[in-house]
Amino acid sequence: MDLYICNGTRQHFTFMYRLPEVDQVRQQTIRVGGQIKLSGDLNRVQIDEVIKQHKKYGMIPVSEIDSGRTLAPLAYQEGRAITPDKIARLMRRNEGVKLEMGRKNREDAAIVMTAGLGNNLRESGVPGDLQEVEVEVTEVRDGRSNTDNPPIEERTIVQREGTDGKPKGSRKR
Repeated sequence: MDLYICNGTRQHFTFMYRLPEVDQVRQQTIRVGGQIKLSGDLNRVQIDEVIKQHKKYGMIPVSEIDSGRTLAPLAYQEGRAITPDKIARLMRRNEGVKLEMGRKNREDAAIVMTAGLGNNLRESGVPGDLQEVEVEVTEVRDGRSNTDNPPIEERTIVQREGTDGKPKGSRKR
């Protein structure tokens, strides 16, 4: 039986796996946006074992590419090669997930910064209370970027709410 694995990341991937009752680790390199057919004629037990080894790291069946919102660096299919369209969709999915992760990280950083600024002002004895902080992030590219996404320009406003003086959330503008 044949097992095909495709790479949905933007870097080469060294696919390492063990087969039952074989002592040595096997490895094959999958190029960016490429795929491999695992070497050798594999049986059902071996295919299931390889899938099990990589499922915990996010490998998914090709049939799930369009249905998830989590990072999936690899996808697999039994019996036939994975179409270029499916590989491109996996790469777009991963790019969208990473962009959302970055947005959430920037929002969380703005909330933490606001709390730190408020603490610093209170500790230094400055009268009054910090009510709102605006954090702006602008991505500057140096011409070597290999993404089709527009540069990030994002503004997050963190407002204090409640009596404890802690930031409660943020809003994007």
